[in-house]
Amino acid sequence: MKVALEELSKNMARGRRKKCHVPWPDLPLHLLELVSSRLPLIDYLNFRRVCSTWRAAAKQHNPCPDYPLLMTPGRRVGRRVDDDCRFFIKASDGKRCVMVLPEFGKRYSYVGCFYGWLLIGDLHLRHLLFLMNPFTGARIDLPLWDVTKSVYRATLSSPPTEPNCVVIILNFWYSNITFCRIGDNKWTTQECHLEKPEEALLFRGKFYILCHQLRLPDAECSSQPKLAMMKLPQGPHHSYTSWKCVPYLVESGDEILLVVKGYSRPNGAVDRIIVFQLDLSTSSWLVLESLRDHILFLGENCSLSLQAASLGCRGNRIYFTEPHHSGWWEFDMEKGSIVSISRRNGGHKYTNVNPPVWITPHFV
Repeated sequence: MKVALEELSKNMARGRRKKCHVPWPDLPLHLLELVSSRLPLIDYLNFRRVCSTWRAAAKQHNPCPDYPLLMTPGRRVGRRVDDDCRFFIKASDGKRCVMVLPEFGKRYSYVGCFYGWLLIGDLHLRHLLFLMNPFTGARIDLPLWDVTKSVYRATLSSPPTEPNCVVIILNFWYSNITFCRIGDNKWTTQECHLEKPEEALLFRGKFYILCHQLRLPDAECSSQPKLAMMKLPQGPHHSYTSWKCVPYLVESGDEILLVVKGYSRPNGAVDRIIVFQLDLSTSSWLVLESLRDHILFLGENCSLSLQAASLGCRGNRIYFTEPHHSGWWEFDMEKGSIVSISRRNGGHKYTNVNPPVWITPHFV
């Protein structure tokens, strides 16, 4: 690495002696590949943006994602927000990368993020739905959508590049699910008498759907999902007094967690977060006092759990986003404290149709 940096320095010095711009695209390919292979994720993303030559060199080494990034809508320019720009921010230290995704604010809205892919709807041609990888530009078109139905929640059975990936979509006001396999030319609808579905989760080869009364239907994950109902007790968060509760289903290790954000008043801030663990043997919810070495990331249709050791940071924490704000917050389960991270990293309110979303970059 030292030799590579010395060679890079010599090239830059040579450019200065000639009183011309440094010939960035003309740097030796092997040198660019060596530098890109040593970069952390955010620096790697910025490296790819320099020019086409650097981007080609970076493709020879795709880093393992070391941290989920928060994709926030727009970049403030004076009093307006540039809707085509997206910040990709590392939650732990605020390091960021800016990428331009044309028409995202004006034409496209995303439902959620799965395996590094965004599920996107076209606001002009509402029957169009597709999956897109914002880091590679790859796109997978889905069957034409029935515009009389809104897309409220969705989930995928596997990365969309794998065979037999199933896309499942829920509508809050309908009692059925709609699904397709990647490559199908139409959607299939299956009646299952859901009661206002709120969340969906893939766990041990089955889809679990969180409904308004906290019943959890489960569906076998195959090319033709099969539904079976599993009745659970009344949702535990109803016994806690809050003006509003927002539930999230998260897979953490070998467990299903129900995380509830509580608000004390309208338009107020989150004042409590309670975590429950599902005991499948007794069909009951148990209060979870500690996440131990895990970290949760909560977002609109994009929640996930990771081990703190793999991220090089402290566990037993929950990072979460809020509607109409591009920032994020940290909840320390041990202390019970909530800290706004966005105040230290330039978060701002927004009116864009695209909320902040947690995304783990994939380059294949």
